[in-house]
Amino acid sequence: MDRDKVIAGVLVVSLIFLFVALIGVVGLTGLVLYVTAPAATADSTPIINAIDNTTNTGTNTNTNINTNTNTNTNTNNDSDNTTTNNDPDPVCGNGVLEGDEVCEADSDCGSNEVCNASCACETKPPTLSVLDDLEVDSLNFVPICIEFDGEKGIGVSQIILKNTGSDIFDYSGGLTITSETDSEIDRVLIAGTKLGDLSIKKDATEWLYLNKTTRTEKFLYIGSSTGDVTIKIQFSGDRYIEYTKNLRSQDFATVHCE
Repeated sequence: MDRDKVIAGVLVVSLIFLFVALIGVVGLTGLVLYVTAPAATADSTPIINAIDNTTNTGTNTNTNINTNTNTNTNTNNDSDNTTTNNDPDPVCGNGVLEGDEVCEADSDCGSNEVCNASCACETKPPTLSVLDDLEVDSLNFVPICIEFDGEKGIGVSQIILKNTGSDIFDYSGGLTITSETDSEIDRVLIAGTKLGDLSIKKDATEWLYLNKTTRTEKFLYIGSSTGDVTIKIQFSGDRYIEYTKNLRSQDFATVHCE
């Protein structure tokens, strides 16, 4: 009987010892896991990098290949956000001052200026009046065919003036002489110092020599084809005379422009 009690006591003690040992193992295991868990998470190096680091002989080669393809397509069909500079060029003569235009009408300029065809102000030309007591009587041609500005035609060497007034015609100053056809214009100047005093008696004539012009060509070019040519002689101030001649085939033959 006592033996059975002893055996039972030993078993109870053994069970208690096993229970305590189990609790100890569980507690110790939890403590180990708790302590070692941060160290395990701190090393996040991929396995392949860990392998490479174990074979590193001292040369550290770090190759970083970063392929970043960023495709950004922005389609904006909002016409309000599209700016197109289609401003028209200034139009001279439309009544609106645009761009570099100075004027559109004479009223935009000074009292002694006019608005020209380029919408710029220029000095107003004098108002001309016709001389009633002087006229062109005839023309003398250069005796050869003249080449001028790439064209061959007739040149005038002298202009014969006639006094048709009742008094002597006296003039001292310069002259501007212009010839104009439907397709050609020429202009020469004779300074007052070269012209000298021009004095023509009543009903008399006087020769006006074009070798006194200020330019190299000492003639007035009057055309390369048949038809009317208008010659205008403007005196200093506001006076002028005008003469129209019909150029014929015979005139061109005379100067050998056939």
